[in-house]
Amino acid sequence: MDPALFSLRALAWLTSSAIATTGAVVGLTCSAIIRPFSRRSCYDINSFIAGNLWRYFQWLFTGPHKARITFSGDALPEGENAIVIANHTSYSDFQLIHSVASSKKMQGRCRYFAKDELKYIPILGWAIYLCDMVLVSRNWITDQKELLNVFGPIRKLRLPMWLITYVEGTRFTPKKCKASQEFCESRNKPILKHVLYPRVRGFYATVEQFRTSHIKVVYDLTLVWSKDGKLHAAPTPVEVHGISDLNKHYKFHVHVRRFNLQDLPQDEAAVAGWLEKRWVEKDQVLEAFAQDFEGARKTYKAFDM
Repeated sequence: MDPALFSLRALAWLTSSAIATTGAVVGLTCSAIIRPFSRRSCYDINSFIAGNLWRYFQWLFTGPHKARITFSGDALPEGENAIVIANHTSYSDFQLIHSVASSKKMQGRCRYFAKDELKYIPILGWAIYLCDMVLVSRNWITDQKELLNVFGPIRKLRLPMWLITYVEGTRFTPKKCKASQEFCESRNKPILKHVLYPRVRGFYATVEQFRTSHIKVVYDLTLVWSKDGKLHAAPTPVEVHGISDLNKHYKFHVHVRRFNLQDLPQDEAAVAGWLEKRWVEKDQVLEAFAQDFEGARKTYKAFDM
């Protein structure tokens, strides 16, 4: 694409996204009036606002910019609450996660773990707080009071939710992958090629909080990005807004697994083993797509939503 045309297209769509985001933030802020009287009503209103914003981003991704996302794996019911774990490659990962959530009528119910200090960012931080993102401090896993503050309202109010966590703790990069492999080698762990070794403590703390709650399942999403045959190459936000046909160079896929929460082991070491097994499987899925993307789509019986 001509650089000037790319820039103009990106500017136009980025401006529209900024306007949509500003409108959503205003709506989320106004809902603060309701929060002291009914936190559940506030949550439902904010889910509606956030859902519409995210649906706009999803439409932008798959509509004007023609991203084709395929899916494979376990069937998911509509409207089911879940803890969602996924590999983390890019800022744009939410596009693939929300493509699944949207098809199951849960896009507005997606909530992510985020650093507590984000709530102090003017306007945006307030919106994140009102939207009931799961805000945690550095020591949240060992602080029982904070665990109750973070998860208590979700359990008590039975908030419909996809509680999304990137258990690797950071985005995948070749440098981080090398460090992860060195760690695994020193601990006699499986050497993973396409993902970082998962961190279990936060995931285990989350599982323990929801074993007897309205959240009954864990979804494991493997997010697959490819550009011109190179794995882990996701479009940047500017490219998402500027490229007229993402399918010319990019390919997108999500592999889905569903597990009953009650079937997970009880102790932390066993949960660590369960999570490790998921990441070994995830690495194998990604390796198949790295070798032959279209062949892997056939192997895993990919379909369009």
